[in-house]
Amino acid sequence: MNLYSILGMLVEPLGLLWLMSLAATVYLVRRRNYRGALHPGALVILIWVVGGTPLAGWLLASLERPYAQVDLARLPTCDAVVTLGGGVRPSRPDPLGFDCTSAADRFLLGMELVRLRKAPVLVLGGAYRRDGDYGSVELPMAKDWLGAWGLTNAGVFELGACANTRVEAERCQVLAQQHQWQRILLVTSGWHMKRAEAIFKKAGFTVVPAACDFRGLRTLQRRKALIRYLNTERLDNLGCYIHERIGWLVYSWCGWI
Repeated sequence: MNLYSILGMLVEPLGLLWLMSLAATVYLVRRRNYRGALHPGALVILIWVVGGTPLAGWLLASLERPYAQVDLARLPTCDAVVTLGGGVRPSRPDPLGFDCTSAADRFLLGMELVRLRKAPVLVLGGAYRRDGDYGSVELPMAKDWLGAWGLTNAGVFELGACANTRVEAERCQVLAQQHQWQRILLVTSGWHMKRAEAIFKKAGFTVVPAACDFRGLRTLQRRKALIRYLNTERLDNLGCYIHERIGWLVYSWCGWI
């Protein structure tokens, strides 16, 4: 790391918190208050392990690897492409009325699969979000925009406001009964695919996974050193991993997968 990278790291919130914890630890040790130094010292180590090493990437990549490097051309033709929500969110200030998130790959991959004629129908999932007093769904907001730009001639269905993946599967099941769908191409993030695939299979679908948004594997791919500067992206990766692990336990306990 050069001096510019170090300074840039230390002025960011995560780096600043680490630096303040380190300073508190050093101060307390110099005052021979070793017991008091344990708490900030532990925080220094925790922040560095999570935010400055590949640990979070390794954990998240363990969920992603089974679904990586899919050849889109070899995917079978299915009855529908089901793209789970999370790719866009409502945003009043934006001219289009929505803002793309880090999971926008889901939306783009769903469109690409339809373009490749892997299915005649695109199903858009969405989560309910509030922006002040403004409530809306995610991906359905882009439906009119897609039509205006002529990006797809396929039939487009929306699942409405869905609180979680289970609700998306239930809504999709209703559509499948109406239109005789059996086999679907399921599009979601690689780290979320295991749980999503399980719940859609529980709903009676034959699922062909089409994963994207490989955050853990992407992080590991571009790393050249074991330990580098602190990065909040690694905290996000750890959050995704913990969310999926807890989600799997909850869904299993509820009998949803």
